[in-house]
Amino acid sequence: MARHQTSSCRGSSGPATIPLVNRLFLVRHGITEANHLGVYQGQMDVPLSEKGKLQIAALRERLRDEPFAVAYTSLLERARVS
Repeated sequence: MARHQTSSCRGSSGPATIPLVNRLFLVRHGITEANHLGVYQGQMDVPLSEKGKLQIAALRERLRDEPFAVAYTSLLERARVS
């Protein structure tokens, strides 16, 4: 079930409620073994750890009913699967 938020603004005819139709979600990739070890991975294509896969499964459930018009991601595997 999608949730719709509204915002109040004051115009010449008094307060009005307008729907907020654009939302931006910023999502970081799930954790990798390199993250867990404190290793800087930069542009190395390190896959998600098992914990990272669980994090993404939880995120998928959380965002299941959110409508998305577009999504942008890095070409690295950890970002694409996230």
